[in-house]
Amino acid sequence: MHKRNRSTTKSENSQTYQLYNYDSLEWSWAHYTIIITLILLFLSNLFGDVITNNDNPYTELSYREKRSVSRNKKYAKKDIDEFLFQECDETKCLLPSCKCPNKDSPNSIPHNKLPQFVLISIDSPITKNIYIMRNKAKNLMNGKLSNIPYTFFVTGDETDYYYVEKLYCENDEISIHTYDKYSNGNVPRDIQSLKLALNNLSNVPNQELKGFRSPQQILSKNIFSNLLDLNVVYDSSLELSLDNGYWPFTLDYGIPFLNNTNLQGQSFSGLWEIPILSIPNAKSQKMSGTKNFGLTPSEKNINIIKNEFKKNYENKKLPFYLYFTEDSFESSKSFLHFYKEIIKYILELSESNNDIYFVTYNQLINWMKNPITTDAINLMNKSEYEITEQKPKKELSCKSPNKCKYSSTYFSTCSKCPFQSPSPKEPNPFPLFLNDSECDKQMPEGGCGNGMWECGCVCLNHDNNLDGFCINNDGQCFTPKYYDEENDEYICSDNIISTSEIVNGTRQITVTTFNQNK
Repeated sequence: MHKRNRSTTKSENSQTYQLYNYDSLEWSWAHYTIIITLILLFLSNLFGDVITNNDNPYTELSYREKRSVSRNKKYAKKDIDEFLFQECDETKCLLPSCKCPNKDSPNSIPHNKLPQFVLISIDSPITKNIYIMRNKAKNLMNGKLSNIPYTFFVTGDETDYYYVEKLYCENDEISIHTYDKYSNGNVPRDIQSLKLALNNLSNVPNQELKGFRSPQQILSKNIFSNLLDLNVVYDSSLELSLDNGYWPFTLDYGIPFLNNTNLQGQSFSGLWEIPILSIPNAKSQKMSGTKNFGLTPSEKNINIIKNEFKKNYENKKLPFYLYFTEDSFESSKSFLHFYKEIIKYILELSESNNDIYFVTYNQLINWMKNPITTDAINLMNKSEYEITEQKPKKELSCKSPNKCKYSSTYFSTCSKCPFQSPSPKEPNPFPLFLNDSECDKQMPEGGCGNGMWECGCVCLNHDNNLDGFCINNDGQCFTPKYYDEENDEYICSDNIISTSEIVNGTRQITVTTFNQNK
């Protein structure tokens, strides 16, 4: 085989060709480049989960943590095609680490000794209005019912991190959706980013963020293995009717009732599933679940819920889920009336038997790991068991929060204000180094640029004649100083104007210089 090599001589315009034999060619730099590229592609494919993805949710982890995550991902998710048509083996699946899917009472506890658990959850960004509504609902009740714990599945958009910390300190459970309640994007990254933001801005320890609920009930192929990798204890995204309900179970043997070819035949060892046992929702004629708008406060629904609760209480005592979203709070008056009537009715049934307990989702998991009777619960030190009595409130990390203002959002936090609003790609921006609690100015979106925020952007070398930057029309520090040759100094000049804008996610600076002659 031969190759034509084209060359042009200096004295002629005509083209000449020289024949080479491939067998006589020596290795060139191009050959080595190809070999190295192939090796890198192989390594990238082998270790890509940890080292190649710019949006990888583990980029902030240490090397040892990355190695542990990669190892967990390799071994936690295992194929169980051989078990696909078999029942969960209860001789091998043992508490507290494994629980078979079951409709019957855990540990075969008799009905008259079985606790009836009631769980209240709210899927919503946490705002001041949500916090106020929650307090009004609790203040409607007297005694221990005024301390009913809620579980909040939080989204990052519109969340005020100061009020998340207040809820956590008052012993409500904080769990996670993703940054965006309509998220269809990089769910693992969004989960990890939201955990980082809640840890940094709401001072909620990562180990306390134990639960997850998928927005819009969208279940991707790898969602459960991702939850294991991110140290999530339980998922609560799957939905069943109350009449066909299951107690919480682990996913060691898969999901018996799920017709999802992406998830069938797979095991996710140790991950708990708390299926939402939905009740009819009169407004939509559907169940109240993650695909819908939560329970709708109405007189008709009050009667429906009372009937459903009584039927379940007298027959099965499956956990009873009161599921709300921000849409449930459209009318404050309707919601408070709805809430009061439901809780009063449940209390009336409980007074004679003392067997109804309001718990968080994680408290339910704790009981599932060691199911005991109502007699045992009532004899125990309740504060240690964390089922019937509230723990002492934790102390807020500040008395007056910092007010963080941006062009597209606003929130308060006991932590320092970031120089820009947190996002899935940047959940923990660098903080501003001052107390902003008394500042009423709005910081530009994206921060000050070449300067620092001190209740107004202060530009680099603004107070001397050295090279630096000046304030532009957007209040940011992108306008370069003008060099005055006559006085040998750099100054801010009206003849230099800069503008900045975000184009396709990248900030672009335009600097216009006018005639400097006076």
